[in-house]
Order: sequence, then structure tokens, then C-alpha cells
Amino acid sequence: MGKFIFSPILSLISRRFYREMSRASLGKGVLYLLYLAFIVSLTSGVAFSFSILPKINQGAQWVRENMPPLVFTRDGVQTTVQQPFSMTHPEWGTILMVDTNRETITDEEIRQSIFYVTKTKLYAWDRTKNEHRIVDARPQPGEVSKNWQDLHVDGEVVWRFYAAIRPFANPLVFVVVFFVFFAWKIAAAFFYSLPALLINIFRKGKLAYEKLLNLCFFALTPVMFLQALKIIYPGFVLPVNFWLSFIVTCGYLAFAILATQEPDQPAPHQPCGAG
Repeated sequence: MGKFIFSPILSLISRRFYREMSRASLGKGVLYLLYLAFIVSLTSGVAFSFSILPKINQGAQWVRENMPPLVFTRDGVQTTVQQPFSMTHPEWGTILMVDTNRETITDEEIRQSIFYVTKTKLYAWDRTKNEHRIVDARPQPGEVSKNWQDLHVDGEVVWRFYAAIRPFANPLVFVVVFFVFFAWKIAAAFFYSLPALLINIFRKGKLAYEKLLNLCFFALTPVMFLQALKIIYPGFVLPVNFWLSFIVTCGYLAFAILATQEPDQPAPHQPCGAG
């Protein structure tokens, strides 16, 4: 059990460890990835709690204090603030603009804010993809329109909604990181099993594909450490890109497959005059 706990360290330095893993079942490699996924997910959850969540809390509090009251009626949006209204964060820029005296705006005006509310439409601007979406603010004809009740939205409503979902933030981060990391590394192991098959050609005692795939799970570890260093220290001197990852992982695969061969047994000594 102790050796398994320290498997990430042994995967970096121990030839004996790789020799043992070349004989181990495939389930041990899968269990190792699950173990790594748990560590990464737990670390991500802690980092999220201390570095990202406090900023989200501050942002939600700022919205609570600054968002104007909006009423979504059967005929469109109404508000009591002086218009056009702009809600601008000191760091994030303009988050919301409201002008219910108009029904449509130009493409240039859409880019002025993340959200823009007019009398009849909601505009959302995605700065990363340089595209926008438009939603009709009025209820569509049908049952929804017949039973429509005015919807009141303000900073307090947004805050209550945020407070209701905030307890699920950390568990959600843990679950998402766990499954994404595990699926990513499983796919990477299958990819590196191809060069492992080529390296296996040079081994005297060939390993079955199952054993090669098992070694791939452990040979991914050095790159994981490099990726973690890059996240912790963005100025890390080495660019942790595909080619560096490929070279490092294939190097460890060569070490795991070739350097763990059993040494040749010396021929039995024949005494002089035997026979």
C-alpha cells in the first residue's frame, strides 16, 4: 500500500518499480490513474476555494449592489433607472447596459457590453469568440404567454440565486476535474501505446500489449509534473507543449520497456576435459 501511495515519485526514478509494473495487471494502471485523478481534483478544489471562489463572491456582491431592477412583462422589459444605464466593473469593464427606450441596437453597440437589454431583446456578447446571441425578452405566443406573470430581476434576486448554488461549486469542480483528467489521461495512454509497440520491437522478451498499455499509464507521470510546474510557475523556462510531452513520455517508455529487461543468464561453465 505504501509503495502505491508513492507511485508518482517512483514513476520518476525507479527502474525496479517499472519492472514490477511490467508484470502487473492492467487494473493496477487504471487504479493509478484514478488515484492521480483524485489528487488533481482535490488540489483543484482547494485552489478554487482559496483563489477563484473569493473573487466570484466579490463579483456577485458587486452585482447585488449595482444591478438595476428589471421587470420582464408581456410587452417587454421595464425599469425605473435613468437610461441609457451602464453597469461597469472597475476590472471587468462594462457588464450590462440597459436602454428600454429602444428595441434594437447596432453591432457596434453590442460590443460595448457583455449584456445589453432593450425593450424587447436581450443581447449577449462573447468577447472570446467575437460573436453575439439575441433572445426575445417577450413571452412567445402559446401557453407561456397566456399564463405569463411579470418577472422581477434585480441584484438581490441574483444574489439569492448565487447563494443557492454556491455550496455546489466545490463538489462540481471536483467531479468535473476528476472525469476530465481521467478521460484525458486514458486517451493519452492509448495514444502512447503506439510508440510503445515500436519500442517493444527492440526488447528481447516481448511484452504483451496489455503490459505496454499498463506502463503507459505510469510513464505519463513526468509530463504531469511538468504541467503542474507550468501552472504553479507560469514563467517556467520549458514550454510544456506537445513535442516536449511526446519526447519525455517516449523517453520514459523506452526506459520502462528496455531498461527493465531481465539480464542474460551466463552460460553454464564447462569444466576442462568434460565429456
